[in-house]
Amino acid sequence: MKSPRHAGCSSPLTLPTSNQRRFTVNGFKVMFVLTVAVGLIGSSGSATAGIVVHGSTTAWQETGSGDWLTMGTNDIDGSGGLGTDGFIFYHPGGENISGGLTYISTSYVESLPSYISSHVEGADFNVINTFSNMDPAGVDDPVALDGTDVQTGIAASNNTGGGGALREVMKFTVSNLPAATTVRVGVYSGNQGPADGRWQPTSITLSDGTNSATVGNHSTSALAPSPGGTSGTTVLTGGWVYFDIDADGTYALSGTVRSQGVSFAGLTFDSVVPEPSTFVLSVFGLFGLLAASRRRR
Repeated sequence: MKSPRHAGCSSPLTLPTSNQRRFTVNGFKVMFVLTVAVGLIGSSGSATAGIVVHGSTTAWQETGSGDWLTMGTNDIDGSGGLGTDGFIFYHPGGENISGGLTYISTSYVESLPSYISSHVEGADFNVINTFSNMDPAGVDDPVALDGTDVQTGIAASNNTGGGGALREVMKFTVSNLPAATTVRVGVYSGNQGPADGRWQPTSITLSDGTNSATVGNHSTSALAPSPGGTSGTTVLTGGWVYFDIDADGTYALSGTVRSQGVSFAGLTFDSVVPEPSTFVLSVFGLFGLLAASRRRR
């Protein structure tokens, strides 16, 4: 029997064997996996949205230190300190201002990461200020960046709703975050003046409008332990909590009122991105599985 021919062709058409057909299908699978992997490596803009508390969901993760430049315990990028990508600190080194300050560039010190496009006052923001009995142990100076300490200020909410009310103090926007990037947001608070903790949030929440995560239980009971202890009527230093985020969006930082209001002293930003080799190794692993499957056939 003559072999079938393509119309207009003089050479016979050779039909693929079953082994060749399987090789073609498996080859297509490998090429598809490679294409997807290359897309993941080269793409920008996170596809997975989520907010996760890093560490305790009921207490301060760290207390007793404002030395954020050398605080490596909860540093996600392995640099040995916080704020490698950037930071925001409210009115550091300033004096008590009658009536306080509005949320403008002269009332805070910032060094923003490329993925933070803006930060603004929250819906319940009231004032930025510094008080004489606040945080005397100080924080690393965000201007000098040499480890010397300065007293830091606060961004504070109003007291609408009283104890147990959730108050939104500030918002920041993440834009063009590279794919697979995890950003750790450090929040410094609990350093506010009187030892009775009237300005300390009893819970701290980060939300993007759809997802949220909270440290604390939205009650009027203080987070434990008391940040840095007290001396007479003065809080010695503040405490830290951490949130991990992985997507673009506008994030609101809020706290639950203990008795007088809610305030935050600063934020730090650090990030980590999986090495491209992780994707490449995954591709070769899948290739090996496909090859083994073909041999079994």
